[in-house]
Amino acid sequence: MEDEHCEGGKAEAVRIDPELEDISVKATRAVGAYYAGVDVVESDGGYKVLEVNTVPEFKNVQRVTGVNVARRIAELVMGVVKRG
Repeated sequence: MEDEHCEGGKAEAVRIDPELEDISVKATRAVGAYYAGVDVVESDGGYKVLEVNTVPEFKNVQRVTGVNVARRIAELVMGVVKRG
């Protein structure tokens, strides 16, 4: 079933290399978020950030990776609260 919010893209699991992880973490921090969906494309000049969404829908991530995203977010929040 196609995601009704999808504009033609397709979610699939990929291995995240250190450069992609670094740019995604920096983009998330740049907007002051702990968690975000970061849309990135590859170009001849390397990775380019298209968008940082601080309220991303994560059902496709969960579907293709098997990661319980809601649980991970809850654990992140609990860790931040404990450091408080």
